[in-house]
Amino acid sequence: VEKNVILYNQNTAVKPVVRIPQFSLLNFCGSISGQVTVNDSGNASGVEVKAVNKDGEHTYTVLTDSDGRYSIDRAYYGEYSVIFSKNGYDTFAKNDLTVEKGGSYTVSPKLTSLYGGLKITIGYSDKTDHSGIVLNVYKDGVLVYSTTTDSTGIVIVSDLKVGPGYSVIAIADGYDTA
Repeated sequence: VEKNVILYNQNTAVKPVVRIPQFSLLNFCGSISGQVTVNDSGNASGVEVKAVNKDGEHTYTVLTDSDGRYSIDRAYYGEYSVIFSKNGYDTFAKNDLTVEKGGSYTVSPKLTSLYGGLKITIGYSDKTDHSGIVLNVYKDGVLVYSTTTDSTGIVIVSDLKVGPGYSVIAIADGYDTA
């Protein structure tokens, strides 16, 4: 689209017409949107979504809404890394996303919780009341949780960082350690 601009000198009757091309920055932009989900019962709201172009010249940051949705409108064209982060979850990165002029791109990751739990059921072989058993949970040899069972023998341990290296030791007077 061109727009006519009239330039003239007040001392003359000559009115030359100069055509100046009209353009919009939207012609140089694309959009990135999607919906973030999580692998546990947590909420996907408040996830920080950061899109950074490879030259570091353009950075866009938004937060997901209550349903985990986000939208980055008017992202200048180029190659981007889109990073999703939230406290308590692994960071997810989508690298090498090429945003083209007028393009629309969807990135909808599932974030993995850094924390989980254990449900332990333990009991005596010769009793129905399973109270008094001491359970110790270790991570790489370091005690991270200790409790004593109630009559059901069921223990729930939460807020453990997900990963290998855990061991559980049960101790009860008069019984071998399990």
